Amino acid sequence: MKILKTMRAGRVVRQSLYAPRDPNPNRKRSAISISKEDKQQANLKTSYEKLLMLLCANFSPGDWWVTLTYDDEHLPENREASQPYWRKFMRWFRKYRKDNKEPLQYVYCTQLTTRGGGQRLHHHMIMRHEDDSDEERIRSLWTFGKIVHVRKLKSFEEILDKAHYMCREPRELGIYVPGEQMWTASRGLVRPKFEYTVIDNDAVDISVPVGCTELSPPLQLPGYGGYKTIIYYENM
Repeated sequence: MKILKTMRAGRVVRQSLYAPRDPNPNRKRSAISISKEDKQQANLKTSYEKLLMLLCANFSPGDWWVTLTYDDEHLPENREASQPYWRKFMRWFRKYRKDNKEPLQYVYCTQLTTRGGGQRLHHHMIMRHEDDSDEERIRSLWTFGKIVHVRKLKSFEEILDKAHYMCREPRELGIYVPGEQMWTASRGLVRPKFEYTVIDNDAVDISVPVGCTELSPPLQLPGYGGYKTIIYYENM
C-alpha cells in the first residue's frame, strides 16, 4: 500500500508517493541510511517546491517584484542585524496599506550579493499589487539604500524563475543551515490544496502526465517504503 499526496496551486501540481509506516509496531524494519548530502539536497528541493506552490497560489503576472539594497552607512553585518531595518520598512508600508484599506501580502528572502565576490545583504520580495502608486511608496519608504528595484512580474514563467532565484543562495554559495527557512511569507496567504489517495499497489509509480511540463527533476529518496516527488505544470 502507498499514499499519493497531491498538492495543487492553480495549474501547478506537486505529487509525492510514499509507503505509510508499518501499523505493526512489533515488526522489525531495516533502516536504510541517507547521506548528509542527499538529505541537504532533498531539503533544498522541498523548500523550493513549497515556495513555488505558495507563490502560484497567491500571486500572478502584474504583481510586484521588489529588490531592496543597503548603502554603506546602513549595511548590516548579518541577517539578524538587517531585521530592524526590514521590520521598520514593513511597519511603515503596512500602515500605508492599512490607511488605504488594502491588504499586504508578500513573500520575501534575505540574500548575499554574489557578483564580484561581494558580501552585501539585500532583500527580494514578491508582493501583491494593489495600486500603481505602490512603486513610488516603496521607493520613498526604503531609506536605508539608494538602489531600489520595483517592477511588475511579466509572466507566469517569471514567477517560476523567481521562486528558483529566491532559493539560490545555498546552491551558489553553499550557505545552508539545517532547519533554517530560506524565505518568509506574510500571514493570510492562501495555502495550496491537498488531496490524499490510498493505492493498494506497492509497485505503483508516478511520473509527469503527458501534455504537462516538468518544473523540477523528480526526487527519489531511499528509505523504508521509498519516497518520490514530482512537480509539473498543467498546460492549457
